[in-house]
Amino acid sequence: MALVSTLVSTLVMALVTTQVSTLVSTLVTTLVMALVTTLVTTLVSTLVNTLVNTLVMALVSTLVTTLVMALVTTLVNTLVSTLVSTLVMALVTTQVSTLVSTLVTTLVNTLVRCLVSTLVITLVTTLVSTLVNTSVNYYTITYYNN
Repeated sequence: MALVSTLVSTLVMALVTTQVSTLVSTLVTTLVMALVTTLVTTLVSTLVNTLVNTLVMALVSTLVTTLVMALVTTLVNTLVSTLVSTLVMALVTTQVSTLVSTLVTTLVNTLVRCLVSTLVITLVTTLVSTLVNTSVNYYTITYYNN
């Protein structure tokens, strides 16, 4: 009976040891796999989220900055071009208007002076000539008649 008891005891111990060893091995493997899977999933998820967020923010920031700079540059260039064009046109218009006005005024004044001068000279010459001729004729007639 002692032999059977020892044999049963040995078998039970071997069975329990095997079962416990298998159970512990399975439990450790399952826990390690769960832990590794959780850690890897969390790590990959965190890395992907961080990478995507960083890339999206950098892309959006760069895109917004580029668009704003392009818009501002275009607006400033258009504004400056329009302003310069308007100022040049206003200056040219004013200068041309002033030049034309001055030329017309000078021309009219010169023509009026020439006309008046010519008329006065012609009038005086005609008057003097007529007066002289009339005087000469009068004296001639008077001299020959006396």
